[in-house]
Amino acid sequence: MTKTFCIKNIRFNINIEKLRKDTLISAKLSEAERELNYQRILKEKEEQIVKYSQFMI
Repeated sequence: MTKTFCIKNIRFNINIEKLRKDTLISAKLSEAERELNYQRILKEKEEQIVKYSQFMI
């Protein structure tokens, strides 16, 4: 399905299905990026704990 918009005499044709699919893909990518970021932060914290525990000994 294509939707047409006119803004200041410029016509835009937008493929709604492609837009939805791209939005879903983008949402899944950002979810994966959040998970990777979470894993990276968790790993950094674990490394900090190891470093601090070495100083405590």
